[in-house]
Amino acid sequence: MTGALLFYTDGVTIWDKNHVVIDTGLSGGSGSTTSALIVPKPANSGHFYVLTVGGSGNPLKYTLVDASNPSSISIVTGQRDINLASSCNDKIAVTRGANCDEYWIVTKKWRSNSFNRIKLSSTGFSSINIASPGGARPDRNGGQLKFSPDGTKLVYANRYLGWIQLFDFIPLTGAISSKRAEIKFNNCYGIEFSPDSKMLY
Repeated sequence: MTGALLFYTDGVTIWDKNHVVIDTGLSGGSGSTTSALIVPKPANSGHFYVLTVGGSGNPLKYTLVDASNPSSISIVTGQRDINLASSCNDKIAVTRGANCDEYWIVTKKWRSNSFNRIKLSSTGFSSINIASPGGARPDRNGGQLKFSPDGTKLVYANRYLGWIQLFDFIPLTGAISSKRAEIKFNNCYGIEFSPDSKMLY
């Protein structure tokens, strides 16, 4: 990883580093809190998953991008806009698993107190594991879902209902604890952890 720009997306269109359109019509949404996230494909240098969600009960989907040749980036045949989880909210969060080549993908189920958890490893995506931690509230669109940098905390904001909820997360198993804290905060939307994962802003 060099930090060089290869491609970017808004969840609907993918552009290469020269701002040329590679593909458009993906299932993200301009109104989503997190329309898309890009995750490296484990054990496959140069390939990346674009995760998209449109919110309001739409599915979480993935598209596999081949960026092994930066001058000729393309969508892998048969790997465009593939369903991962149905009936999702408008936010996605990703953190590394216990092994450096694994990732946990988390979304909130639409108008539910449950979370979808999917593990991505060198063998691909796991089946959906649903967690309903104690104290979690049914959610609506609007407000970020974030992991702490060390992957041990998960927080999400609800703009319309006016609260932020914090949970512990275990990278080894993907377990989400019962609610650790709840903060009343009208119109809350953006949230962020400090680099040492000890402060929440």
